[in-house]
Amino acid sequence: MLRRTGASLYSLRCVKSCQINSKRLVQCYSGEEGSCTSTGALHQRPHITHFGVPGVAALVCISIFTGAMISKNAAQFLEENEIFVPEDD
Repeated sequence: MLRRTGASLYSLRCVKSCQINSKRLVQCYSGEEGSCTSTGALHQRPHITHFGVPGVAALVCISIFTGAMISKNAAQFLEENEIFVPEDD
């Protein structure tokens, strides 16, 4: 019989993924790596990375801008040294 304490009330939600053991109140199949601990309490919520999508968007924009500036300077260098002149093509 499950005792209805503060920790075990939360463990009632994960009974489907956990098995009831005679020595312990509730034990997860995968041990501590599951959704509940060996005592039956749920793990804390996972860490959420804030500003993930805007950070990726900013990184992409900065990378494109940097690549464009490098290409512009390289093309200017090639034209100044007459290695590549667009009118010759």
